[in-house]
Amino acid sequence: MNVAFIGCVETSHAAFKQLLKHHVEGKIKLVALITKSKSVFNSDYASLAELALELGIETTFFINDTDYEKALLDKHIDILFCIGWSHIIPSKILHHVKKAAIGFHPAKLPSNRGRHPLIWALALGLTETASSFFLMEENVDSGALVDQETIEIFDTDYARDLYNKVLLVIPQQISKIVKGYHDNSIEPQPQVETGSNYWRKRSAIDGAIDWRMHANDIYNLIRALSSPYPGATFLKGGEIYTVTCATHHNEMVALNFEPGKILSTTRTKVHVKCSGTSSLWLENIDGSKFITGEYI
Repeated sequence: MNVAFIGCVETSHAAFKQLLKHHVEGKIKLVALITKSKSVFNSDYASLAELALELGIETTFFINDTDYEKALLDKHIDILFCIGWSHIIPSKILHHVKKAAIGFHPAKLPSNRGRHPLIWALALGLTETASSFFLMEENVDSGALVDQETIEIFDTDYARDLYNKVLLVIPQQISKIVKGYHDNSIEPQPQVETGSNYWRKRSAIDGAIDWRMHANDIYNLIRALSSPYPGATFLKGGEIYTVTCATHHNEMVALNFEPGKILSTTRTKVHVKCSGTSSLWLENIDGSKFITGEYI
């Protein structure tokens, strides 16, 4: 089977590396790679070009939609994988593929289609997500499911922890899909539209901490936006602070303390009142810049 690949982030790298193994074993033939030489948009950017170069796989660095046609339309392509890509693939390209154009979304489709799935899953306090491969069509993330693996989310998981869980299951799924199409045993399952939803694009304001929120919600926001993402932020004295780690304060604090009040500090931590009787310890913060009794 002739296989083409599109992608430029860490999930792309995990999938492409597994496909290269099958390429070397002779199970597939990788005939084209479309990727990026760099990205200011993707904080989880990963270079695929070096992997392709080692095996002489034709590589196109994406600039605009004409690159799809230049790289793919003159080739016989049985399967196209598009993983970790923030651009819509033209329908002309999808129709050119003989067997399957397969997309990827780290959410439990048909729920939670759309933007920033790992961030929203953590920010909203979900207890599970999934690694989903599906047939690409003109509507985003809505095609029939080719393979899906559920991933449990623990309340101690930060963005990198959840991301790594996804990276672990992707190679297994890639191998299962390659074998399934080789054996003609794949039976894509149409997504049920009832109850489906689309997550919106995250904006900068979504990362701003509001101390009137409950400590649980602020904690979820902090872990959602931690590495490889830009971090949750708050403003104090005209300076923007970034928070990438926090811990719960398990004891209730006084109800009549206002949200944002600094309850105590250490050299590397700041204890802040949130809504109700909840509070949070902000980790890896220069405590010398904060004074107990003042407000954030």
